[in-house]
Amino acid sequence: MTSYKNSLALFSRMAHFFIASLILILSTNTYAAWPFSSECSDAESTDKPNWVSQSYDYSEPGYRFGFGEARSYKEATYQMLLDEAEGRALEDIVSSIQVIVSTKTGVTTLVESEDGQESIKRKTDSNIETSSYIDLPGLSIHRQWQDAETCTVYVQVRISESRLSVVLKKSQADMYFKDAQDEGKSISKRLLAISEAIRLAKTYDFRVISSSKSSEQLIREYKHLQQQLDKISSKNNNAVFVINHSTDTNQQALSPIADSLKSSMSGSFEIFKACNSPTLCLDHAGKTPANFASIADVKLNTVKQNGFWVGDFTIELTLWDLSDNTKKYHSGVLGSKVMNRHKHKLTLNKAMKKWLKVYDHKLEEFKTIASTIE
Repeated sequence: MTSYKNSLALFSRMAHFFIASLILILSTNTYAAWPFSSECSDAESTDKPNWVSQSYDYSEPGYRFGFGEARSYKEATYQMLLDEAEGRALEDIVSSIQVIVSTKTGVTTLVESEDGQESIKRKTDSNIETSSYIDLPGLSIHRQWQDAETCTVYVQVRISESRLSVVLKKSQADMYFKDAQDEGKSISKRLLAISEAIRLAKTYDFRVISSSKSSEQLIREYKHLQQQLDKISSKNNNAVFVINHSTDTNQQALSPIADSLKSSMSGSFEIFKACNSPTLCLDHAGKTPANFASIADVKLNTVKQNGFWVGDFTIELTLWDLSDNTKKYHSGVLGSKVMNRHKHKLTLNKAMKKWLKVYDHKLEEFKTIASTIE
């Protein structure tokens, strides 16, 4: 009987050992199947670094930082998590660079909004948008760490403020170069843009930017375009418009005034697109290579007085600088009167001949002013 009890106790102890072993095996397998990276076992069990604890708030003088993290998931390798965290860190640092993009003058300007004084000086009140899409080439991982318990991977990237400044200047030069190639802009604006690109390339060493052409290479490229624009400018410098507000459609009668405006500046060409105001004419001129626009605004108003038809014939001359749409010359309204018993004989041809006798000196004045600013 005693032997039987001893055997039963031994069997019980063996059963308990078997069950405990089975639980241990199952628990081990369950842990192995937990959705952490298969490489997490290689993570060193170290204290969480300060830069991870501070995450997006971490800072050091003279540097801009980006922070990213990637949480582990089933079948994720360490490299996969590292790439994901790095991508988020790069997105974070790029989004921290808020810039003002202004095109009010027709030439794009780019200024980092955190640079208070320059932003206030360069910022305009219209055609402004905020952009964060500044390319930061060649940024490598500055720090990385994996949590041994959760397998989450953390990454930090950084760029020095001095290098970031050069990157922003290179982005500005790229924008100027793009504007200079825009055939929809006036030659004066395109020349302004390319001269600014050249100035930046001469001032900053763009070789410090990974994958960027050197400043010397860019200057050669920019100057080649500048020479092409100079050639276009010399051939197409002055857009000429004659606006006829009268009911007489004989545009040929106004050719003397058009010829005078064209002779005032080299590279002049007349535009025959319909425009019934100087504003519309300037809009047309802005879509040409011209630097300047000459406009003659012609009117002939007729009334019947004491059995005669009296015509009030006026011409207003203006010379515009298309770079900023400012007047370089304004004659004021120059008027003369013509009379005839018959209304149909009050023609533009007769009115023009009389006007030229009275105001020929004004045309010479116009030519003199134009020759000094060409």
